[in-house]
Amino acid sequence: MRTVKVGLRATLPANNANVIWLERNVWAGNKDGIRQCQQYVVNYEDSVRRRHQMEIAAQQREQESQRLMRESDSIRKKLK
Repeated sequence: MRTVKVGLRATLPANNANVIWLERNVWAGNKDGIRQCQQYVVNYEDSVRRRHQMEIAAQQREQESQRLMRESDSIRKKLK
């Protein structure tokens, strides 16, 4: 935990709200603060997972639409 604190201190200014919150809650051992921080991480991971799933679904829809367009083009050519 000390390495993380030093790393954050080196990269973020001391008056950064996130660093101040972490110092008051997580590094001080505040159980409610630790639980809240864990929940933030879980929520963030969930949002990243949902976005990834949405991007995959969008790619699949795009591929399907391209396939249908090719199919409709070939049908039009056969009708001419």
